[in-house]
Amino acid sequence: IVDHSRSMEKDDVPGYHSRANAVYKALKDEFLLPQLELARRHGRGLRNAVVSIIQMSTDSRTVFERVAVDDNLATVLDHYATESVTAGHGNYLPALDVLDELLDEDLDNAVHTVVFFLSDGAPSDHITRECAHGIRVWDDDLSTGYVRYQRNGKRVLQSCGRQAPQCRAATIADVRRDCCERIRLLGDKYGRDRLRFHTVGFGPAHEDFLVLDEMSKVLPKSKFQKLGLSAHQLTSAFSSLTSTLTTMRTVGGSDHGLTRREARPRESAESLHERPTFIRARDNWDIYIDESLSYKQVYEGRQFIPAELSSGAVGVAIKHYPFAEGAERYAYRCFEVGQDDAGRLVSVGYPMVAKQTIYYEELKDSRFHVRMAKAQSQAEELACRFNGRVKRARAGQDTAALEVHFLPCWIYEVYDADYEDGVAWILAEPQLEGKFTKWNNNGGRLREAAARPDAPDAEVDELPQVFSHYTWSVTDGQQLV
Repeated sequence: IVDHSRSMEKDDVPGYHSRANAVYKALKDEFLLPQLELARRHGRGLRNAVVSIIQMSTDSRTVFERVAVDDNLATVLDHYATESVTAGHGNYLPALDVLDELLDEDLDNAVHTVVFFLSDGAPSDHITRECAHGIRVWDDDLSTGYVRYQRNGKRVLQSCGRQAPQCRAATIADVRRDCCERIRLLGDKYGRDRLRFHTVGFGPAHEDFLVLDEMSKVLPKSKFQKLGLSAHQLTSAFSSLTSTLTTMRTVGGSDHGLTRREARPRESAESLHERPTFIRARDNWDIYIDESLSYKQVYEGRQFIPAELSSGAVGVAIKHYPFAEGAERYAYRCFEVGQDDAGRLVSVGYPMVAKQTIYYEELKDSRFHVRMAKAQSQAEELACRFNGRVKRARAGQDTAALEVHFLPCWIYEVYDADYEDGVAWILAEPQLEGKFTKWNNNGGRLREAAARPDAPDAEVDELPQVFSHYTWSVTDGQQLV
């Protein structure tokens, strides 16, 4: 969504004849051309990805819809870089309405969408709004038959009495709330996990980009960037768009290049807290004992080594249906199993959560699980180094609350005729109890600390971000946990 209000025709971006010209040039040079080069060199780019552009002004319109990422798109972008018409106001809400109409065609399709909403200023939707007193307090006061001006050069506006300043502020606040609410509804309609909403402020430093910032906070995996009028920052923003789309493909986007497994019925998450009395196939347990269990391994010291089953265990059992689904994996209940005196299978050891890929191709070998196990083990190595650093820095103090640890995980190879070649792999880790909290993510988002800076638990709230920084620093920028 590109702002096409009148201000976008200004020629205050060095090297470009207008702000709009800079936007379309950057979109072509920093987003499209790198993708075309990838396709030419390696036969890959944004295959199965399409691009639409909505031009935002007093009213908004889709100027091209679902255009493939190819050389023809370069021609289209060249056209808009030189021939775009900018006029009117930058009204956000009509643009969001057009976006809703555009996305509605994919309502029943499993697609992922990233919206890049670029504007050079705050929304202008409040201009035509009536205040609580029924007056359009942003219209010119034409009671004398002509437009009048104040000493500061501003126009005299219609008034609803002494409360006019408050009413004008209220209309602006209403628009801000409406914009955020509209995005929330889009997320509810099209999937909060499938819609990313990135907002970009490309305008003078003094411009008010509060609404863009708040819009970016409505949905997860979204962000706001304030660029000023820097062409360099603009090119970086479009480069990040490419990175975002690549990430979406990596974690389950529509162009992953892999075949998603058919949606599976879900187990109730409440069953996680219930330890089964017996492990039986008729209760939807897939059971691997004796010869049907090939091995159990753990990744230690930068290599996989054999791991012992729990005391009394003769195999492993995993629920046939998952209780949850992530970006790359299904999550299942899992136990190692033993036999009671009557020969019945019972759970042994602590409850586990097993993970399997959501893609058919990754079921064919163990590399998917090996990669996950290595990452978990390497994160624990860094955590141990970090804990040692904290202890040395706080010598003589109790640092138990500041320790970071990562769960151990194991890989089971099993024989199962339902899988290709009769072999399958299970990645399992101990089940955690308690409330899950996400402190930071790959998009740079941080959890706002629940504690005051002077509260006893303030350090614990800050700890994950400190640890992430430590991993980046101690590995010379090679790893970030």
